[in-house]
Amino acid sequence: MSALSDVAQQACVCGEFRCSWRNVLDEEGGRLLARFVGACQGCDVRRAHTFTLARS
Repeated sequence: MSALSDVAQQACVCGEFRCSWRNVLDEEGGRLLARFVGACQGCDVRRAHTFTLARS
């Protein structure tokens, strides 16, 4: 999935790239969402990125 590779290449505010990502599928306002959530392995700050998925 290219969304995960995009997220994994973004550093945390502390500069750390490592994070144990978890993908959560969700629906909000009629839109299907892929949420990547995790905690930075350097400073333990919560990180999250959300992508809208296209319906076919």
